[in-house]
Amino acid sequence: MEQDKRSLIAVVLSVAVMGVWYFFFAPHPDAENQTPPVAQEAPSSPSASSVVTSTTPPPPPVAVAPTTPPVLDSFDLGVARVELSTLGGAPVAWHMTKYLTTKGDDTVNMVSAESAPPLSTQFENANISLPAVIPFHVASKTANSIRYEWASADVSIIKTYTFHPDQYSVDVNLDVVNTSNHPVQAKPVVAWTAVQPQQAGGFLHLLRGPPNLWTPLYDLGGSVTRETSLDKLTTPEEDKGLVWAGVENRYFIAAIIPRSNVGSKVFLKTLPAPKNSGGAAESGIVMPELVIPPGGTASNLTTLYVGPKEAPLLRAMGVGLEKAIDYGWFSTIAVPILMALQFFNTFLHNYGLAIILLTIVIKLLLHPINKKAMKSMKAMKDLQPKIAALKEKYGNDRERLNLETMQLFKSHGVNPMGGCLPMLIQMPIYFALYRVLWNAIELYRAPFLGYYKDLSAPDPYFIGPVLLGIFMFLQQKLTPSASADPAQQKMMLIMPVMFTSFMLFLPAGLVLYILVNTVMGVVQQWMISQDIGWRDVLRGRFSANQS
Repeated sequence: MEQDKRSLIAVVLSVAVMGVWYFFFAPHPDAENQTPPVAQEAPSSPSASSVVTSTTPPPPPVAVAPTTPPVLDSFDLGVARVELSTLGGAPVAWHMTKYLTTKGDDTVNMVSAESAPPLSTQFENANISLPAVIPFHVASKTANSIRYEWASADVSIIKTYTFHPDQYSVDVNLDVVNTSNHPVQAKPVVAWTAVQPQQAGGFLHLLRGPPNLWTPLYDLGGSVTRETSLDKLTTPEEDKGLVWAGVENRYFIAAIIPRSNVGSKVFLKTLPAPKNSGGAAESGIVMPELVIPPGGTASNLTTLYVGPKEAPLLRAMGVGLEKAIDYGWFSTIAVPILMALQFFNTFLHNYGLAIILLTIVIKLLLHPINKKAMKSMKAMKDLQPKIAALKEKYGNDRERLNLETMQLFKSHGVNPMGGCLPMLIQMPIYFALYRVLWNAIELYRAPFLGYYKDLSAPDPYFIGPVLLGIFMFLQQKLTPSASADPAQQKMMLIMPVMFTSFMLFLPAGLVLYILVNTVMGVVQQWMISQDIGWRDVLRGRFSANQS
């Protein structure tokens, strides 16, 4: 009966560990990228941009001519293909030409077709009237730049994009010329739009793991903050020094970097949710206020990074953008692991094989710790008859029973915590490795063997999860148990089934790592049961009785 209680507690704790991982360690992956959008007409409501006026009534608003269709201009940067519209001077498509979507052969598009386009020219606290969406015209264009202009009775606004071939960075300059006879005040806003996919519920959603989400994020004073709920955006502290802001998904990021962060503030705004979506928001930067005298000009320069979350590329921006890659609490361990994975791939030329080799190397490095833990569990199993005898003899004297039990452990050199402490030591390494494989852009659409075309997608044939369940079952059979109670053994069969269920919809690269790790664990336990080491195996000795 006592053993049944312990077994039940073990199962409950195992489920609790999975729950803790799911809610605290499981990262938020990216939303599936949308199909290329069509040219958008001027919105009928000011949801894309609103005007906040001062107490002085501004001149009448300038109307947008509804009969004038937007003009689209395309730029091929090699690594990206950008399509800009005169309506707002904003992108309506931003394709990653080197990356395909996880479900199909379309290139990843960083602009959602369901919501207002990002980077639409906006202002806060303006003392003049401006249209909800400014209808620019193209003043000039080269192979790598375009200049938009628009004018009213008060101001002329000039917006210039400067692209860099084969780079993901883009410079956006905004000039505001005061053509009135009174000072003009306004705060430029540069923001990117994020549309959340609709989230499914139910038990199947739990099995599929964390949903694919877009996340607004920003860097204040070197500390990155993520806003996980688009409908509950909070205003951050503004006195730490804004470095950059934008939106991210699991593998890509659109970041806005002010050339001068003095006086810049984070801009977060919830937008009306498009149909069949989980919400929408804008995330970016409110620039310092422009105070322009009559005849004067004020300029505002920002740099964008719109591309994959590759650490070297992010680091090259020089603003700590690489911190957007979320390795959780164990980043100091995760970074060397990622470097090792990249190194193995340089000569294996296959990230699936690199994962296998990396997992084996880590398992071998931790073998002495695992060996110690397994021997401790085996020693505990061997002492069970003597522990049972002590319980029978001192069952009514709890204090004497504990004293005699500890003396028994001491006389046989057994540490009752010897099987747990080594596992706790290894947990940071395994969590770090897990986060690396979850976030690594290197695994995005990376093929493995045969029909496995994407290590970042779930195993389409469920081969990996099923094999994992089988080897977990074998591992339990080989693991020294403190009790041979058949009821306990049946209860522990829940664990392989539960883990197999969790693995069904996780990325194939993660399942591959866990599978190889489990297979190595089975091999190690068999070696310990045979009392042989790796040197014996290399010499062809597979039994303790073999000479």
